[in-house]
Amino acid sequence: MAAVRPVSPGLYKALEREVVALTLPKDYILLKAPQVADQVIFIDNGFAMAYSFYKGKRQVDNFWGQGELILSPQSFFERLPSAEFIKLTEQSDVLCISHRGLEKLLTHFPVTNHFFRVIMNRYYAQERERVRDLQRHPTWTQFQKLIRRFPDIEQRVPQEYIASYLGIAPQSLSRIKGQHG
Repeated sequence: MAAVRPVSPGLYKALEREVVALTLPKDYILLKAPQVADQVIFIDNGFAMAYSFYKGKRQVDNFWGQGELILSPQSFFERLPSAEFIKLTEQSDVLCISHRGLEKLLTHFPVTNHFFRVIMNRYYAQERERVRDLQRHPTWTQFQKLIRRFPDIEQRVPQEYIASYLGIAPQSLSRIKGQHG
């Protein structure tokens, strides 16, 4: 992780104006397709998932936990309608900044460009790793990696969501767990 630089008093005050802290309930929809994503959300405490629909079925695309940023990059940056839904799977404490607010920070405080570039590079690297995992690793390996990332995920979301994320049926997930358990 890049070293954290001291925040200037001006940037600190701007952050206080632009960042909103909220406690949101379980099942709260943060983004609903086809809306344009207008928030970057930091999960201080809680859990969320992204999903879309394919052939009428929910396909889970991502999970986020404590200390992670929730973002629909293409929708947020290109101002395009989102193809995904993002919802909280439990009550969550979040910090939100709007697209307009982030643009103000990036324009008026050049140091924020560095921070945001580091964050976006990490986000991109995680997405690339996910694609490689899907292409190269068996489902059990992907499941184990998910469990390492979120040790309590099985208490936070239904098995059907985990199976969907892995691209398999819930019965297949049960069978795989039985074979390795």
